[in-house]
Amino acid sequence: MFNSSATFVDPRDVITCAFEFNLSSFINSGYGKHTSILKQEIRAFRDDEDYSGEEKQKIVLKSLILLTYAKKFYNEITKIQQGLYHKPLLLTLVNSVNTEDADLKLFFRELEKIGKGDTKEEVFAEALNELWEEMKEEPEFMFEDGKRIKIDEAIFKNITKEDVLYHVSHIPEKI
Repeated sequence: MFNSSATFVDPRDVITCAFEFNLSSFINSGYGKHTSILKQEIRAFRDDEDYSGEEKQKIVLKSLILLTYAKKFYNEITKIQQGLYHKPLLLTLVNSVNTEDADLKLFFRELEKIGKGDTKEEVFAEALNELWEEMKEEPEFMFEDGKRIKIDEAIFKNITKEDVLYHVSHIPEKI
């Protein structure tokens, strides 16, 4: 018998497993995407939390700014050779998805506002600067002992709202 499982829910799973190939092994073997969890707080979307609309928007903007940064590099790499690097993705973890005030619904509400261009320049600038403060500390990737995220400050600090709209939503630079 050959047993394959991403999670072991029964003691027999461990005994019958031929090879452990968990997420850590998958990433370290070069198959998975680099993963890092930053300090952004998704709990800001709860109505009972003391976050303003601008603070909620900054949290979403930070994730989109980082995705934009990665996509800018991806586009440059594909000019050199197609398939050399994976297409960057954004993964958002939330606590609830199918309730009236679901975190995911509230996240998408802010995402819609950003997509429509309802973002003040100062809120965007604050999000960019706050994220830079975290990224310049070179946080570690998960499951990749000692590997750290390295960000080019000049490229990062030159990301604009238009870049975010273009690289995330493919909205032309002029809105």
